[in-house]
Amino acid sequence: MVEHRSPETHGGNTPGLRECRRLIESLAGEGWFVVTCARTGEPPAPVAGLHFPDRRAAATAARLTAVYRATLREWDPETPWRDPVVRERRPDAPDRRRGSRVPGRSRTGLPSAGGESSP
Repeated sequence: MVEHRSPETHGGNTPGLRECRRLIESLAGEGWFVVTCARTGEPPAPVAGLHFPDRRAAATAARLTAVYRATLREWDPETPWRDPVVRERRPDAPDRRRGSRVPGRSRTGLPSAGGESSP
């Protein structure tokens, strides 16, 4: 007899979708840290719209996001691959996504010579 698992009650020690989401949401709160995709800069489900109070909570959420998406992929192989990473998003921090610049900063986000941005 084949055991059928639902994505909500994943077998073994790996949490299922509901448990991953519950754990991620329990870590979220006010803070400057977010989880985004390393390649696209966009936050993947299930962390979209969430902020975390510190880097450690965000790193745990990133690991749980990877587990969540792997579990989801078992049920839907078309689930896009995302590489969750932690980023700090302070209002005065440069936006490091491709093509965006902060005035007076170089491409690396450091102050540029003469206070002007590089072209």
